[in-house]
Amino acid sequence: MPDLILNPPMNGVSKVLLRDAYPLGRGGEAIIYPAEVSGKVYAAKIFHDSKNIDSKKIFAMINHPPGKMSQQVAGIDYPMYSWPLGMLYDSNNNAVGFLMPLIDLKQSFTLDYYYDQGLIGKLNSVNEYALSYRIEIAMHLSEMVADLHEHQHYFIDIKPQNVRVFKTTHAVTLIDCDGFSIYDADTTSRYPATMYSSDYIAPEVLKSNLAATKLGEEQDLYGLATIIFQLFNWGIHPFQGIIQPGLGEFDTNDDKAKALLYPHGIITHPQIKPRPQSVHACFDDVTRQMFDEAFIGPAASRPKARQWANHLRNLYESKQLAKCTVFPNDIKHMRWAGKECPQCFIESVSQSSLQPKVAPISMPKPVSVSSYAKTTSTNNANTSNSSLVTKPKKSYAWTWIFVPIIFGIIRVIMHNSSPVATTGLDSAPAAAPPPTYTPAPIYHTAFYSDSNGMYSMMSSTISQSDADGQTYKACGSACYKTPVTDRRCISIAISRNNTSLFGISTGDDIASTQKSALEFCNQTYGNCYTPTSAASHCAD
Repeated sequence: MPDLILNPPMNGVSKVLLRDAYPLGRGGEAIIYPAEVSGKVYAAKIFHDSKNIDSKKIFAMINHPPGKMSQQVAGIDYPMYSWPLGMLYDSNNNAVGFLMPLIDLKQSFTLDYYYDQGLIGKLNSVNEYALSYRIEIAMHLSEMVADLHEHQHYFIDIKPQNVRVFKTTHAVTLIDCDGFSIYDADTTSRYPATMYSSDYIAPEVLKSNLAATKLGEEQDLYGLATIIFQLFNWGIHPFQGIIQPGLGEFDTNDDKAKALLYPHGIITHPQIKPRPQSVHACFDDVTRQMFDEAFIGPAASRPKARQWANHLRNLYESKQLAKCTVFPNDIKHMRWAGKECPQCFIESVSQSSLQPKVAPISMPKPVSVSSYAKTTSTNNANTSNSSLVTKPKKSYAWTWIFVPIIFGIIRVIMHNSSPVATTGLDSAPAAAPPPTYTPAPIYHTAFYSDSNGMYSMMSSTISQSDADGQTYKACGSACYKTPVTDRRCISIAISRNNTSLFGISTGDDIASTQKSALEFCNQTYGNCYTPTSAASHCAD
């Protein structure tokens, strides 16, 4: 491709040299190339079809950028947004794309690398685990979203994959900015966003089934709070928790958000409890209150991005973090002042889950939604009771038909396996002698819910469809099918106390996945082991 023309010119220069032999990335809509203007390298987004270029929106972005477009850390300038700097035209004066800052994809990582336990190790630095750094990242992100809002621009498709973080300096860059909702102050025109992503859609949007084109600041404030919560709680979603039995089908985080089934509130919700590994109780009191306002208060009362930025900067700069009293020199064990160490809490949960238990934990009966609404109404008179929806209870009488079948299958598995104790305690049941021959079952489908999980397997005596059907029914209506994808492994754990439970977990490697499956199984029923006949599996 010949040289392109930049409009408006940059420092009087309009000639752009496109390095089209070295694409930086490809998509269904465009290709990103390095491009030079006066010897400095930028990025050029070149569209496959010029009809897909919204020139009016791009010029509105060029003329009305955020107040701060770059930040300097340790003497290095980092772009804060992949914001259009100028339109690009070919020699026939046809618009072909736009110029934007170049973002170093080798030195930056998507934000989920800083809270996903399977990804953070790939940063190859124990320092990146520090709570102070995650607060710093959340602070930078909040400041940038606040800057957008002060110019009446909105992120809308706010999710970790659209946020990049530079290792060590923790500078933050927002990408795919041409997908934002943009306001043109000159014409008072709005160029809306067209995309949003599951897990980051505000409850009122889910309830009303609103399109992305209709959304604005309140959607951003929900998504921002969700990302901050995940940063502080090692990836656990605000609405991720264990539903009380018989409540209904809430398969996804969005389903729970729509019904305001928030398990991490200062006032506990009677119908959903947090996952055992959640460290939300270790947050400082102000942060927890702000999360409550973001997730169960009226949409109009959500903390503003600038409020988050100011609060997080106060946490970061005013020494409101402390060393762990047990491991004061371990950077992973940083905590909020006056609160329990989150890492110690996680480790204690992991240790306790490996202790053999005498009997399954009995689950409390669900409390009606109306009772919860009455409890919370004194704190927020504007919260509608109708937002907490109790779905009709289903009859589980049919499970008695399939329990003997499942029980029989599991008895076969247990008979042909050598149980491995999960701890070295003397109180663990004695291991059965190894079988002379153990056929390896073939696992095809996994079913998972927040309160249960199962494999389905195929053998010479049962078809795959029958195995899938029996597994799904035994797992219960709360389960949903989950495929094995990249970076995901599956392991199985069976409880000696309740042989109907199979534990499923995901991870980066077999060892950690087996451990996690055992922990999940032990937390629910106790006295679990991994049968030798049930080989763990990672995606190809």
